[in-house]
Amino acid sequence: MPHSRTRLVQGRADTSLAPFDSAVETFMKDHMIPGCSLALSRNGELVLARGYSWITDIETPVEPTSLFRLASISKSLTGAAIVSLMEDGSLTWTGKKDSSNKLVDLIDMPGTIKDPRVNDIRVEHLLFHVGGWNRDANTGGSGIEPTANDHAVSLDYGMPLPITQEAIIRWMNEKYMLDFTPGSSPGIFDGSEYGAYSDYGYLLLGRIVETIAGVPYEQFVQDRLLAPLGIYGMRLGRTLLRSRLPGEVLYHCASYDLHKNIMIEGEPQNALLQYGGYFSLENGAASGGWVSSAVDLVRFASSLDDPVCPILSNPSQLTAIHPYAQDPANYYGFGWYCARGGANPEYYNGGLLEGTRTSVIRWQDGTDQLCAALLCNSNAFDSDDWEPRTLMKDAAASITSWPTTGFWDDYL
Repeated sequence: MPHSRTRLVQGRADTSLAPFDSAVETFMKDHMIPGCSLALSRNGELVLARGYSWITDIETPVEPTSLFRLASISKSLTGAAIVSLMEDGSLTWTGKKDSSNKLVDLIDMPGTIKDPRVNDIRVEHLLFHVGGWNRDANTGGSGIEPTANDHAVSLDYGMPLPITQEAIIRWMNEKYMLDFTPGSSPGIFDGSEYGAYSDYGYLLLGRIVETIAGVPYEQFVQDRLLAPLGIYGMRLGRTLLRSRLPGEVLYHCASYDLHKNIMIEGEPQNALLQYGGYFSLENGAASGGWVSSAVDLVRFASSLDDPVCPILSNPSQLTAIHPYAQDPANYYGFGWYCARGGANPEYYNGGLLEGTRTSVIRWQDGTDQLCAALLCNSNAFDSDDWEPRTLMKDAAASITSWPTTGFWDDYL
């Protein structure tokens, strides 16, 4: 007998913030999303923490503390880690072109480098997506995203799955020429103001962090950026369903077809896309591997707007205009998209993986500094319908009376 579905809302929110509940619930209903979590801070205080579920009686409701894969929002953590290393003098960058450390001087680059221009890649190039790789074949690129080609790497080198980050780097060094000269204008590729987006570039940044810090990338981020904020639940996720973390949601795709498993050692030959059939969270750690609750994500992101930021001396560097920006009104910073074309700047990031859709945004609304995170456990809807910035900003604009106290301490 089929299980009926029930809508549940968990967590805290003042009744004055009902427009947020209405907006999220309508969005979930329209797109049949099983679970979402939303957190919102105002002037540094948590004022909303919700878990929304559309579930059967055999599923676990989403809580404000439920863990979700962040996908590319992970890059915001990596960008902050790089700035932290710049602030303590471990890395250099003057803000001018070609003034940061060279990649080859910082980490081991296995294999014989096919394209000598790889030797000219710098930290800033990786940060701003001008490292030389263009994964979009439609705009003149190779069409290769090395963090999602595990079977090709395994076949080329005759190595068993799962492959390692070292194998991916060797494969890229030995097999491929760069699509463009590092640091050159990515505008040759369809005029994108955001560069030639590269998960691989952020994989390399994660390697830089752990090589310089002398500890694993995850540990550095947790110790340097998260623990000082009282965040202890954010961590790197795991690809396989059996390795799902306590409190982590289940992920849902539009298709439940099986695909060749990339985590094949000791595993079934085939897997769902979101659980081993396409990507490795372990290899994509710094580019897309983190999991978090919406509350902890807002705790981290809102700290960057604190006049006395506990984790960075100059958090504005994360979103400052830089010489690789094609458009000073819209560009990609240190893991943040920066929209400066309106009366008030907005800084945001989003993520997409099979079974995952995420968004975080920081913006000014009148005299209020707001930060919101919306995390979903499904990507089974059209990208054109994913407008979280509009959803959250419209809901905020409709609020006539805000709560006067916050409740961070409820979610320590």
